Amino acid sequence: MKEQKKRKSIQRRIVLSILISGFLAALGGAFIVTWKETDQLMETIGSQFESLAKANGHEADAIMLNEISHLHHYAGSLQIRKAVESANERYRGLSDPEIETQLAREEQRWENERKGGDPRFGVLSSEGSRFLQSSINGKKKDRGNVGLFVTDKRGGLVASLNETPPYRHAGQPWWQGTYDQGRGKEYISDLYVDPITKTNLIDIAVPVTNEQNQEIIGILKISIDVKQFFDPFINHITFGQRHTGHAMLIESSGKVIICPILPTGSHVTDLTLLTQITSPASGWASVKNDAHGGETFMMVFDPIVGFSPVSAVSKLTVASGAPRWHSFIRQHPTEIYIPIENLLIWMTLSGGVGVAMLGILGGYSSRKIVAPILQLQKSVDLTRMGKPAPFVEIHTNDEIQSLSEAFTAMSSELQDAFATLEEKVEERTNQLKEAQAKLIETERLASVGQIAAFVAHELRNPLGVIKNASYFLKTKLLNHSQLTDPKLIKHLMIIESEVVASAKIIEGLLSFSRTVPLSLCWTDLDASIDDALSTIGVPEAVRVVREREPDLPPVMADAEQMRRVFINLIRNALESMPAGGSSRSA
Repeated sequence: MKEQKKRKSIQRRIVLSILISGFLAALGGAFIVTWKETDQLMETIGSQFESLAKANGHEADAIMLNEISHLHHYAGSLQIRKAVESANERYRGLSDPEIETQLAREEQRWENERKGGDPRFGVLSSEGSRFLQSSINGKKKDRGNVGLFVTDKRGGLVASLNETPPYRHAGQPWWQGTYDQGRGKEYISDLYVDPITKTNLIDIAVPVTNEQNQEIIGILKISIDVKQFFDPFINHITFGQRHTGHAMLIESSGKVIICPILPTGSHVTDLTLLTQITSPASGWASVKNDAHGGETFMMVFDPIVGFSPVSAVSKLTVASGAPRWHSFIRQHPTEIYIPIENLLIWMTLSGGVGVAMLGILGGYSSRKIVAPILQLQKSVDLTRMGKPAPFVEIHTNDEIQSLSEAFTAMSSELQDAFATLEEKVEERTNQLKEAQAKLIETERLASVGQIAAFVAHELRNPLGVIKNASYFLKTKLLNHSQLTDPKLIKHLMIIESEVVASAKIIEGLLSFSRTVPLSLCWTDLDASIDDALSTIGVPEAVRVVREREPDLPPVMADAEQMRRVFINLIRNALESMPAGGSSRSA
């Protein structure tokens, strides 16, 4: 039963390994295919978005330029020119203070007219105003027009579509920008919120010129509700099965001009996204956030956006001191990557089928592999119990057969090794005991060395004191003959001699207890011997005989250590001949 459980465990691991390998292979293939397809899909969709952004920008240019063309048509009409020239005539011959007085009087008259006075003699009843009203009413489409009026060369109101505008405008930025110090140019303002209606407006103004020399005689201006003006144009640009793709217009400052989702006048606050979509050149990009709630899909696929500058309008806005306009295309990532999602689903299904087939094949193959392994397991159990294992008959012609043959050979070698194992263990034990004894002896000698160093250090100072004291006493006794006592002198000499002997013993202890590093140099051995003889002081009863090789060269050695060697050798020789004799040195 135990073997049966092991066999199942081995089979399970083999099958599991095959399944994991198949799963990883399928996962790797899916990753590579998805990566390649995603790159191709992003390139295709990005190019499409860029084309849509360009088309959207061209259409915005066309709409705005068409509106400006209409304004030029009004400004060049005979009725408007006459009305402006007539208004300018009333300034003829007047000084600036007189003109200011007249403008103030006419401004008051306009305020009364706006409050419900008699309109028959006011600005709204002028020939220019009637022309504007008839022209606008005759147009089939009047998108977003909230105010259309004309001023004279002093900024005074000449004609108006309604009672909305104030009377004087010469101090307004749009008027100064359009008048341009008498040169005249087209003007498009920044997007702003009307303080009364709370609607988002832009102003477009063009100069009114006379017919003779194109001199600037007045300004025509229109205020447009951006949302009403662009809604018919922007709302039809949707795409995708779920219609999440759309176009929008945005200022380079991040202010939304028109968008089906974002409110007009709101701001794109993501600076990274804003920098990309307000590029001076058209293009596309994958972004982390598309400002519409579209974020990274499945934690891998970023939203894609297309962008393009609205070139013609931007030239006018920049000249007017307003931000550039840009076209922006986006689509929700869940719809952009539907093809990738479908591809992943199909690859997951096909990968699951493949892994299942691998599992079936793995189960069959594992049974073929496990059977010979179980035979080897039986032989291993016998060998573990110390019994001779029979030859395993395996004929798989692969690594398992090689393993069986190697195991049989190993089993035979183990039987031979068991026979001599006790002898080898005893031999190793004796070697360990000897090594342990040597280690104990080494530690003991090290301890003795430490003790010797301590004793030598402690005895050196007292011996020095005794030596000095004996020398002092001997000197005093020798200088006073009346106090001379031969026995006393003899004992002092004995003390001095013993002190010298003790010092030598201490020096030997110190040499034993410390290891001095060698200081190698070229050493003359004859000089070392001479130095040793002069240090010891050979007694008169001993004769020193020198025998040495001629031309003995210097040797590489520690001169001090060599001197000590010669000192010890000479001392040993002297101690061996207390009655005198010949000491031979070579």
